[in-house]
Amino acid sequence: MRTSLLFKSILLLVIFLITSCVKDEAVEPSIEGTYDIIGYAVVGCEEFDIILDNEKETCSVIEGSAFCVDGTLVFTADLLTINLNFTVDGESDGGVIESSYTIEGSEITLCFDPDDCETSNFKFEEGIVEISSPVEDGCYSSIRAKKRS
Repeated sequence: MRTSLLFKSILLLVIFLITSCVKDEAVEPSIEGTYDIIGYAVVGCEEFDIILDNEKETCSVIEGSAFCVDGTLVFTADLLTINLNFTVDGESDGGVIESSYTIEGSEITLCFDPDDCETSNFKFEEGIVEISSPVEDGCYSSIRAKKRS
């Protein structure tokens, strides 16, 4: 009887040790944080295309005008705040837009109010977020932002 109890105790200990050594699942990095805009594109929507890569250039000359975009994306648990600043030939315009959001796979749905939601393509890799609109009538827009350290 004593041997049986000792055997059961050892067996339970071995099972515990084996299950505790199972590799933990990879933890997804958190989307929450502040991101600096590093790229912006609007193609096929207007008479001219805007493509900026803020890692290489902060402005682009379009039809003789200097066009610049900068700003941030701030993700909290349930709110995205977009702060965009456009500058054309030194004249600034822009503003702040807030939206609730949900992410499912490679899509993000932004809801500016309960009756005004838009679904876009979404990518989050190595601290870089990219949100891009589906192509409609040849029109495409995209924004890329890098998470602050």
